[in-house]
Amino acid sequence: MQDASYLRSQAELCLHIARALSDYEAAENLRAVAAQYFVRALEAERQLATAESNFVLAPRMEISHGALFLQGQLPRHQRERRSR
Repeated sequence: MQDASYLRSQAELCLHIARALSDYEAAENLRAVAAQYFVRALEAERQLATAESNFVLAPRMEISHGALFLQGQLPRHQRERRSR
């Protein structure tokens, strides 16, 4: 996945060049390319935000249920059963 800031800078470059062109069709083509870069930048930002929101640090799990019980990480129904 490309960096959104890179894609935005490419879009800005296309727009800058398009403003300097006297050929209307070439300038329009560059504006279209710039729009595509902006869309790709938005998609990259959306993917990054989704990936960051899905990122969860999993707690370190011990192998034995006894160790989990001692750490208080067993599900409640298993803790209650063990405490009887």
